[in-house]
Amino acid sequence: MTTMTGEFTQYATRDGLPNDVICGILEDKQGNLWISTNKGISKFAPAANRIRNYDVGDGLQSNEFDQWAFFKSESGEMFFGGINGVTSFFPDSLHDNPHIPPIVLTSFKIGDREKNLVEACSDSNPVQLSYKDNGFSFELAALDYTRPEKNQYAYMLEGFDADWIYSGARRYASYTNLDPGHYILHLKGSNNDGVWNEHGISLRLWIAPPFWMTWWFRGTVILFLLSSATISYVSRTRAINKRNRILERRITEATAELNSTNESLQTEVLERKRSEDELWRYKHQLEEQVLERTAQLSQTVLSLEEQIAARVLAEQSLVAYQEKLRALAFDLSATEERERRRLSMYLHDSIGQTLAFCKIKLQSVQRSSRRAGSDTRLREIQDMVEKSIVDTRKLTLELSPPILHELGLVPAIEWLCKRYQGEHQIHFSVNADPQPLSLNQDLSNLLFHATREVIVNIIKHAGAKNAEISVHQDRDRICVEIADDGCGFDAQSMQDNVKQRDAFGLFSVRERLHSLGGRMEIVSKRGSGTNVKLTLQNLTMDVGARGT
Repeated sequence: MTTMTGEFTQYATRDGLPNDVICGILEDKQGNLWISTNKGISKFAPAANRIRNYDVGDGLQSNEFDQWAFFKSESGEMFFGGINGVTSFFPDSLHDNPHIPPIVLTSFKIGDREKNLVEACSDSNPVQLSYKDNGFSFELAALDYTRPEKNQYAYMLEGFDADWIYSGARRYASYTNLDPGHYILHLKGSNNDGVWNEHGISLRLWIAPPFWMTWWFRGTVILFLLSSATISYVSRTRAINKRNRILERRITEATAELNSTNESLQTEVLERKRSEDELWRYKHQLEEQVLERTAQLSQTVLSLEEQIAARVLAEQSLVAYQEKLRALAFDLSATEERERRRLSMYLHDSIGQTLAFCKIKLQSVQRSSRRAGSDTRLREIQDMVEKSIVDTRKLTLELSPPILHELGLVPAIEWLCKRYQGEHQIHFSVNADPQPLSLNQDLSNLLFHATREVIVNIIKHAGAKNAEISVHQDRDRICVEIADDGCGFDAQSMQDNVKQRDAFGLFSVRERLHSLGGRMEIVSKRGSGTNVKLTLQNLTMDVGARGT
């Protein structure tokens, strides 16, 4: 029973039959299955693989039945319960309608135009359509009025459809966009119990092609193409023959030209061979000359190597000599500064103290002479001693100011600027790094005297109102930069006139700095002031070693 139910479900699903909900299944004596659903009762004959549906129009109490509400009596009567009562019947008492219904065509339209049915159904003449009207529609009817709403229909357009198209109870259909040619429209139908009129009716159709698809048009086109191809072939052949004649003439001319060129080439080959022989002789002579010159160059290279080695030794000796000179210059400068300091201390400690003692004695004598009433000559002597003391102090400061040795380079430069500013009415400003300088005393003395020499030149020659002095120290370099707003000068002229007394001081400073590996840079232009930059390597350890 389960297998039959599955076959019924597949069959009903394939044919679109009402099988939404199966409520009950009973089997009759012939093996047919009677199935109640929510859309009526269906009879499934497995042997014929055919199904028959019954609904309210066939006498059922309703199309909707209840599940599990079915029963079969011993006499074979079947009972199915529904929402409006019970439906009972003997399966053997139910018979199908055996009438084969005639099939008729009720309407035939070409586009929107209705076609005469007599002409359309004529067997002698087919229905003709233009290629512009390549579509039509039709309606048919099966003449069985038992249950006309259950009559079934099918159609097939031979030449277009591959098989029958079953449209169910729908009695109309249409075709569009058909190609030109012959077609046969086959129509068939069935009664309410599915008895089909397999013979049905047929309708012949002819869709006329457009003129460009007719045989005479295509023949004309083919004839025209063949004629055009023949004319083109003849013209092409003539053109090829003409071109061949031209090519033959050109080939003849080119052959003659090639023969002439070949003779010229042979003559040129002979000349080139003679030239190659001459070149080979020249090459042999050049190789001999190159060998001789190579030998000479080898001797010259040996001589140059000896000279280079000698020059290298000389340069090494010169560098060593320069180092000795630089050390000697530093020692001389240091010795000179020490001698200045010694003289300064001597003047301050010996002569200065002696003069101060003399001044005290003279003041005592003067106080005694006042009582006697004669002190004119004593006053003169006291003034001379006072002047000697002032000159001694000034000479002491000129030779070696004590502030340079006690406080360092920057305080000494500030002291020097204040002194000259009071004497010469020039405004000096000193800028220095906040951290103290780590500088050897001898190098500090050299930079101080060099700075003083530049300031003296500014006072004498620049006519400046302002001067700025900057002192800063890098890791291995100390730089003192003096800038003024004076009249400026030609730095090159100072180089050329170094023998003049005014330029000799700056020249001496430059040479002393250069001897210690430093340098003096002067940037000046007439009317634009002067900038002098003194740079010296901070050779603290080396200087200390030399001083010892």
